[in-house]
Amino acid sequence: GRRSLCPTRPAGLRHVRSPRMSHRGPSGFGLVALPFERSAGPDTGVRHAPRILLDELARHDTFDFELGCDPIAGHPRRILTPHDEHLVDPIIQQTVAATTVNELLLQRMFVLCIGGEHTISLGPLLAASSHGDIGVVQLDSRANLRGRIGEPVYERETIMMRISEMGIPTLTAGIRRLHAEEAAFIHQHRLKTVSAEDIGASTNWYALVDRMPARIYLTVDMSYFDNGPSWEDTVSFLDYLFMRRQVVACDITEIPTGPDDGVALRTALRLLVRLTGLGMQAFPASR
Repeated sequence: GRRSLCPTRPAGLRHVRSPRMSHRGPSGFGLVALPFERSAGPDTGVRHAPRILLDELARHDTFDFELGCDPIAGHPRRILTPHDEHLVDPIIQQTVAATTVNELLLQRMFVLCIGGEHTISLGPLLAASSHGDIGVVQLDSRANLRGRIGEPVYERETIMMRISEMGIPTLTAGIRRLHAEEAAFIHQHRLKTVSAEDIGASTNWYALVDRMPARIYLTVDMSYFDNGPSWEDTVSFLDYLFMRRQVVACDITEIPTGPDDGVALRTALRLLVRLTGLGMQAFPASR
């Protein structure tokens, strides 16, 4: 039988011009598979994650008891794979992803992208930003602020530097690994951050969420869950974010697919269902 996922309660890119989005609720949701893994570092197999997750999704009962609904089966949806696992050019990947996500946003769909490495965020973010002002919320164990402003480097640990140079406000939650130059950059530019400990220990981060733009792109690196905040504390954070802000699109990246990564894959599936459910709920009344 089908198992339940919730048994218990950037230089080189062209701007995508689009008409402004309607403030009505989403007409459905789109899942976009972005199996891209090219940047420096060990081959972790994350390019296989979209295919594995979509296959597993078809075999699971996706009713979410905490939300009281089945977000996957209960809404119109489109599942798109705009390129395959062999694409190695980051600019082409970003342009293809931006075009695909823009098409879904024009149909008033809530969009969830499945990576792939963390650099896949840039294309979907470009599409989302073309519909109005936006902020980025990152859940990650790292700040990803390596390198320098203006360097055309697309690597896992430079993703938020590329986003910062676009002038987009950011909030990173879950940090527990920080290089000295990243700490200095955060201090110099007064970037919003929430440590892994503060997510569960306080509600001081409420004010940081409330100071973000009304429209949000959410990006989740699965290293966030590696000895990081609990599922319950993370859900509390996400509930508040989706309640207070209009999250128009999101991604899940860096999903390990090795023989010992079953827990990470199950968590990614559960997160995919939860984010889809939150995204399909009514847009926040309080901003």
